[in-house]
Amino acid sequence: MTDPSLRIDMENDIKGTRDVIFLWEEGLYQYPIYSDIVRISEGVNFFSAINKPISFFDGGIIFKVIDLQTHEVLFSHSIKNLSFLNGKRILYVAQNNHTGYGYAARNCIHQLLESGYQVQWASDLFGEDQNRYTSTNKYEQRALSCRNNHIEYDSVILHYVPFGYENLLNKITTHGKTIYASTVWETTKLSSSWSESINKHTHGVIVPSIFNRQVFKDSNINVPVHLWRYDTFPIENRTISYDIVPQMSIYEDGAFKQDSNKITDTIKNNTVYYNISQYSARKNVDQTLFTFCSKFTRNDNVCFLLKVFFRTFDVKEQEILKYKIKSVLSYFDNPPAILVCLTDLNSDQIDELHKLGDVYFTLNRGEGFGLCSYTAKKFGNRVICGGFGSEVEFLDGNDTIIPYRLVTPTGMIGFHNWYDSNDQLWASFNNDDVVSKLRFYPKREA
Repeated sequence: MTDPSLRIDMENDIKGTRDVIFLWEEGLYQYPIYSDIVRISEGVNFFSAINKPISFFDGGIIFKVIDLQTHEVLFSHSIKNLSFLNGKRILYVAQNNHTGYGYAARNCIHQLLESGYQVQWASDLFGEDQNRYTSTNKYEQRALSCRNNHIEYDSVILHYVPFGYENLLNKITTHGKTIYASTVWETTKLSSSWSESINKHTHGVIVPSIFNRQVFKDSNINVPVHLWRYDTFPIENRTISYDIVPQMSIYEDGAFKQDSNKITDTIKNNTVYYNISQYSARKNVDQTLFTFCSKFTRNDNVCFLLKVFFRTFDVKEQEILKYKIKSVLSYFDNPPAILVCLTDLNSDQIDELHKLGDVYFTLNRGEGFGLCSYTAKKFGNRVICGGFGSEVEFLDGNDTIIPYRLVTPTGMIGFHNWYDSNDQLWASFNNDDVVSKLRFYPKREA
């Protein structure tokens, strides 16, 4: 394996002379597969020492540099297994917006660039409304610059829901190209329309979790199903900032008040449980908030920070969300402090929420990957979530898994009818079970 960016990052990040462990781990479960003890000195080129003939696994590999004395992880670099892709020149067809699909697309393009691929990002195929996201993150900016590229591509990745594949393929050159779907699903089975589209229009489908790989295989997909995990962008600054606080409000006396000083004090002096979601039946925000307030009161040293949107971020929808949140809180005489953010945030600002948070709590009914829970783990936070779906693939002993039972999905028709079939199942939670699993945890060390 050869990755020039690895040498640059390591030379920038590791200073002085010290003995370290070079550790290669299997990418999914982080089992050790090769290690070496090396003495490194500042400015010494030791790239050749990490150029080992390590076999790739489905989930790729993780390379770590660990201090031999303290066992502190000085450097960690995930190397994805993208060997299934045909050629090194990719036309990436995806939206550029604030959604999970948009973030995942930008990150996958980042991973391709880091792995030496040439990428042309055809976000313009979705219209200007889905191509407006901007960023101050240098890694996202690099991905965004691929919208200006024009290459003779070998393969096409359609990072989108399958119902739109035929229309997208009619807008590009596909003769002699390998076509991959890249998508995600949250229940036990795909909509039949999705399976038909994937089988008809693609040579393979890319999914981000073992859970999804099995769901797709169980849904009559007859093209290869490839595993490619989503990831976060490199976290270069873990310093807590309160710049995002003015975009929050605090619920008091039946009203949402913007009081930056009080919100800051609340965050500093309490364990921050938090949730980042779209308001939908699948994300299950109401039950998440209800069970939290059933467990804790204002007398406990906790608060709950909810970052939520409905379909857009306009004022009308923000008021609807305030009404829904207030309806849940009306059941409680002495609820804990509730902080709410209803505005549009970019990736750097979402990262600021993870820095402010201590425990990520979600009762979503199923995730094909679980980007917010995954990112929370990357920031060193605990996660409390259900045991159904993909999130359990990256949790550890610090986290809490809520028991569930499987039921037929309901309540999503306002978004689309892909959940509308009796052969699909997702998670349902009992309030008493959730409350019994919730625990008070001290604030994470900054």
